[in-house]
Amino acid sequence: MVLDCSVSMSNEQRSLLYADLARFTRSGFGIDKACESLARQPGIDRRTRAVCEGILEGLASGRTVADSAIGLGLSEMECWVIEAAEKGGQLETGFRILADHFRQRHESRRRIRRGMIYPMVLIHFALVAGIGVSALLTSVNPSAGPGAGKAAFKSGLIWVLIAYAAVLIGIALIRMLSKAASGSAVIDACLRRVPFWGPMRRNDSLARFSEVFRIQLLSGGKMSVAWENAGRAAHSGTIGAATRTGAVSLAAGESLTEVLRNSGNAFPGDFSRSLANADITGRLDEEAAQWASYYREASAISVERFAEWMPKLVYGFALAIGAWMVLKIAFSYLSVINGFLDGLQNI
Repeated sequence: MVLDCSVSMSNEQRSLLYADLARFTRSGFGIDKACESLARQPGIDRRTRAVCEGILEGLASGRTVADSAIGLGLSEMECWVIEAAEKGGQLETGFRILADHFRQRHESRRRIRRGMIYPMVLIHFALVAGIGVSALLTSVNPSAGPGAGKAAFKSGLIWVLIAYAAVLIGIALIRMLSKAASGSAVIDACLRRVPFWGPMRRNDSLARFSEVFRIQLLSGGKMSVAWENAGRAAHSGTIGAATRTGAVSLAAGESLTEVLRNSGNAFPGDFSRSLANADITGRLDEEAAQWASYYREASAISVERFAEWMPKLVYGFALAIGAWMVLKIAFSYLSVINGFLDGLQNI
């Protein structure tokens, strides 16, 4: 299954789309009727309408919902969750998982942006004031050569542009690593160690894994297929690698206990132990539902913590920039005083 991973919808638009689809399917509407109703609603944005119309077109040609979603601007994770939910006969649950996921992302980003307004204003004020005052003091310094003020101002602007470029490169690198982590166990394991961000990614992946695993179990399919599909939906390189290997072992007749034992650090110890015991007692679907609920709450807490600390870290950086600019102005002022004193001594 080749997936189009382009992004064309905001987190808020995705959350509203999946919440509406979950609401329609829960009320007994078929996915075709749900998409048709959404596409005809007044005030709906053109991107959401395009997704609904694309799914309708795919269904009309005999394709599944997941296959119809390919090429409509949905991410790989979305396509895998939809495919797993569709095969398990629980599209409503799959849509709800995606709605909760994107709602959390939208709310956390909104909180981060709101919290970063003041520190970002402070950073730019400190830079403008620091560079401007320092350049002005340099221009009136008797010991400085002609054009020294302009040179100092240009030098400050160059450093600001370099800082902007570094920030943009850092953001692009983070996005690239985040995307690569879904297919690389090494990168995913490294990102799991990043404070605040790592736990948030891990809890989110485990919540999706547990939800989709439960859906697959209730559908009555093969354990190996359920295990692999849940790993794909987790969108985690570590979990994906472990479940691909585990699916082969399950298909060969190994027990889930053995598979979990050979999964390394892909799953937390208490999670693996609980699933192994539930497999023995025949209550695997109930245990998966409990862990899905647990990791949904843990994911929400991780998102809240990340959204709380990001502005604080930026604010600390803003204070450091402000302190550096104060020192820069102080040294420039001291240089001016020394220049005047040297001039008086030469009279």
